[in-house]
Amino acid sequence: MKNKEWYRRNLPHIQPLDGTFNICFRLHGSLPVSKIRELQATRKKQLQALKTISAELTPEIVQKIKFEITNEYCGKFNQLLDNPATGPVYLKQKEIARIVQEGLQYWDGRRFRLICFCIMSNHVHLMLDSCEDQLFIILKSIKTFTARAANKVLDRTGQSFWQKESYDNLVRNPHELAVKARYILNNPVNAGLVNHWKDWDFTYLNPDFHWIL
Repeated sequence: MKNKEWYRRNLPHIQPLDGTFNICFRLHGSLPVSKIRELQATRKKQLQALKTISAELTPEIVQKIKFEITNEYCGKFNQLLDNPATGPVYLKQKEIARIVQEGLQYWDGRRFRLICFCIMSNHVHLMLDSCEDQLFIILKSIKTFTARAANKVLDRTGQSFWQKESYDNLVRNPHELAVKARYILNNPVNAGLVNHWKDWDFTYLNPDFHWIL
């Protein structure tokens, strides 16, 4: 199968097999549709403004600005997820969070190398590399398995558990890896839930990456 480095649903994705990826996926319905539309409208205006001046810029600069716009969009998404006012919070239940934890750790060393993760009440942050398959295929496997197991515990049938699309971006260098990994680990600290990331039951850092601390 050809290495698929770019595809699009609502967000752009670059997914080379040898990449290191910063990923976030969330529970279905975890954000109000009105908030999502507001963020999408802002992003659309920014992209339209960029289009009007793109002829004056190099393709590399245009691409860089597009990803900055997308990163800003996803950052605001994360802020909303970290302070859930509405929507499901199934991952607050330790049994459900453990299903996700075990799903991630099962494939570690088999289909990818897990660098770190954090499971919050309505979303999951993780970073991985050394993928044995295309990232979107790996994420689909993780989400399908964990959704089935979680819905069984919750006695839910025929209902979506995860939002279909995941956010992912390519980590470009060790400095960026360290910054984003620390953000992932400190998610519960920044949300005021614990004083230290190690106090959260569902954070993990690969021992080979302790240099990021």
